[in-house]
Amino acid sequence: MKSISVIGGLVIDIILRVNELPKPGQSIFSQEVINDFGGKGMNASIAASKLGASVKFCGYVGNDDNGRLLIDVLRKHGIDTANIHIGKHNTGIAYIVSSSDSENFIIGTPIIDVAFNDMNEQVLEAVKSSEIILITAELSHDFIEKTVHLCCENNKKVIIDTGPMQIINPKIFRGAFCISPNKSELEAIVGYRLDSDKDIIDASIHLLNFEIQNIVVKLGERGCILVNNEKSVIVDSYKVNAIDSTAAGDSFIAGLCCALCEGNNMIEAVSFANKCGALTVTQLGSSSSTPSRKDIQLFTQSNSKKIYFCK
Repeated sequence: MKSISVIGGLVIDIILRVNELPKPGQSIFSQEVINDFGGKGMNASIAASKLGASVKFCGYVGNDDNGRLLIDVLRKHGIDTANIHIGKHNTGIAYIVSSSDSENFIIGTPIIDVAFNDMNEQVLEAVKSSEIILITAELSHDFIEKTVHLCCENNKKVIIDTGPMQIINPKIFRGAFCISPNKSELEAIVGYRLDSDKDIIDASIHLLNFEIQNIVVKLGERGCILVNNEKSVIVDSYKVNAIDSTAAGDSFIAGLCCALCEGNNMIEAVSFANKCGALTVTQLGSSSSTPSRKDIQLFTQSNSKKIYFCK
């Protein structure tokens, strides 16, 4: 299998399990508190490694105990950590409130203060050493834009998970092989509300004008929509007993990258990614909830999907 370089965030996750998400001004008790390891980049890199990929991580941690712990966790999963920059800012922390109906919200300490110039050597090495580059939008827009440009200069296939949700000028993704937002993230990128699948497809078609080859919109339990210059496809989800949606999107994007590394086409890759996301929501946790290759194989034996061609 080709190698994947993941460029993204590393954080300590503190997960609070509750019956219902609190309303504004409401104080509630949690049923359980779980410490885990996260950041979209870290979740995706561990997920890809568990699926059998050769993974290299490029990211940032502080010179503190949490940073050293996160690097150690990556190494235990067989992930190359040579391109992790240890700097002056503290290692990030994310507080995740997860309800019994599998909904959640996340409050994290940002890492957007880390400049591209602080890590240009590590980023260049990450880009040159792998065939597929996965970027998560936890970094500054300038960082993302310069990294995408570097990937294009080196003829590398760059895939971008556009989470967490934020207002982003799509020009920073110009030349990307694929971007993968969820519906809320897509609304933030295009700047208007999307009320139907047709709206989502039309918005995705608009983004093709920025020389993005594929847009894959994650729709949670409904599956996802793939849009490129050849087709618009709705790929149905797999029905599971959802417990916790944390890291589902990260697992999805890791599965997409792994499937592409193995030579699958986009529809095959998206279907595999749907399996990864579906299995992730059946477990509680962040990186610990993502499935192994064996989990996927067992799941595949008893589940099928539907694909709807819209164009």
